[in-house]
Amino acid sequence: MLYITATPIGNLKDLSLSSAEVIAKADIILAEDTRSFLKLKHAVQSLFGLRINHLQKLISYYKQVELQKLDLILNYLGEGKEVVLLSDAGLPLVNDPGHLLLQKVQELGLPYTVLPGPSAFTTAVVFSGFGYKQLVFLGYFPKKLKNSYAEKILKINLNCDSAVFVGYESPKRVVKTLKFLLSQLNVVICVCQEMTKLHQQILFIENLDQLDKIIPKGEFTLVFKLKRD
Repeated sequence: MLYITATPIGNLKDLSLSSAEVIAKADIILAEDTRSFLKLKHAVQSLFGLRINHLQKLISYYKQVELQKLDLILNYLGEGKEVVLLSDAGLPLVNDPGHLLLQKVQELGLPYTVLPGPSAFTTAVVFSGFGYKQLVFLGYFPKKLKNSYAEKILKINLNCDSAVFVGYESPKRVVKTLKFLLSQLNVVICVCQEMTKLHQQILFIENLDQLDKIIPKGEFTLVFKLKRD
């Protein structure tokens, strides 16, 4: 059985009991970041008092090795092993590795399930308080932002009544991306930084003069909507 398992996006206390139980008993852990998993493993033990399967195998599983390790993982599943897929934080497959594996699992008719939980994108939408009829997830913003990207957003907004857009950005590019959005589009942006962590910050930005409030550290999720003319 493959368990696609959500993990905390920051605060380890957000780990659910069901996720902790599955992680503890798993035969195989597929971790996007093995260092993050070691912290998570400690939380499973300290928060819930669960014992980790002493025969558990930890496998590093990130985007660049998905294809390389596919046959190995499918063999484990074919043997009836309990396999848990974990992203670095949040719900796997939401801009994280796992799509190739799940497609093969579905093709082969192997059993799988999803354990829901924290997600940066949905948490940020709630933080924004923006009302919407359509929600558009953009994933990570392009490294090179062009006018055509802004035109694409305008086109989507034209065809979707009261759309709200959500995207992820790195601390290195967040200011540049915000400048692009504010200069190319008439928007209000909810900047969600380090959500659920000690230095969490939620800011609402509507013009370029407000960008000096941004401290480019940690993870960023940007939620924005176009203002009505």
